[in-house]
Amino acid sequence: MRVLHTSDWHLGKSLSGISRHKEHEAFCEEVVSLCVDERVDLVLLTGDVFDTYNPPIEAEELFFETLARLGDGGRRAVVVIAGNHDSPDRLTASMPLASSHGVWILGRPSDVPRGQPRGSRRAQLLGGASSQLDLGLPSGEQVRIAALPYPSEARLGAMLSGSMRERDLQNAYSHHIGQMLEERLRDAPPGAHRLAASHLAIRSCMPSESERVLVGGAYQVDGPHLPASAAYTALGHLHLAQEIPDAPSPAAYAGSPLAFGMSERENPRTHRIVECETPGGPIHTRLV
Repeated sequence: MRVLHTSDWHLGKSLSGISRHKEHEAFCEEVVSLCVDERVDLVLLTGDVFDTYNPPIEAEELFFETLARLGDGGRRAVVVIAGNHDSPDRLTASMPLASSHGVWILGRPSDVPRGQPRGSRRAQLLGGASSQLDLGLPSGEQVRIAALPYPSEARLGAMLSGSMRERDLQNAYSHHIGQMLEERLRDAPPGAHRLAASHLAIRSCMPSESERVLVGGAYQVDGPHLPASAAYTALGHLHLAQEIPDAPSPAAYAGSPLAFGMSERENPRTHRIVECETPGGPIHTRLV
């Protein structure tokens, strides 16, 4: 099974008042070509699809057109989760149409995936719960994905105790996120690959200047709390591609496909290819 992990597109973003739309069009074309050339089975887009809650119409049009091309009528599976920049409602408004293309979009941690592409040899939703998908891929592989959209307190629908100290709040949040991801991987179908995806700030990783403070508080997750049972955890939010040094299993940020500040002009812009040979077996990752 071959996975493309991509993140933090920030469609609709400008730089010093100058539109980036032509650059966004170019990298969306590149993503589609990459999936064809690399024979990708599954695309994971881990949040911050748009730069603002109310993106320009041309940014939305580009996103939906690119999703349709990536899903290719269900010949490839695509899973998208919301980031802190995204409006969950706006992002998921297209779900009735998107699922027919093999695309599943989750806006909030409570969202349950629905819908199916039609026809044989298409990606199939075999089962789902909140922030969880069981997919059958056209290649015959099965995959369980713990797909947790940006988990602010408000989006989680859970408030931590106001009487707790800041350090205790951080630890409680980190433990809670780790438990949510691990629970969604538990009892995966026999023979299924296990993947996790979320939009988080990991404490041991290096941010870049263009990241904004997380909405609803700057809570971070400790690397050791990421799910040990995942073959790979795909993360979004940080724009610098990097692996998580203290995670119990392979986990990484794909990075952003464009530089979003002048300070980032020397940093390579990347996507990440993840190859899973057998369920529970070793994986191979590389930046492209």
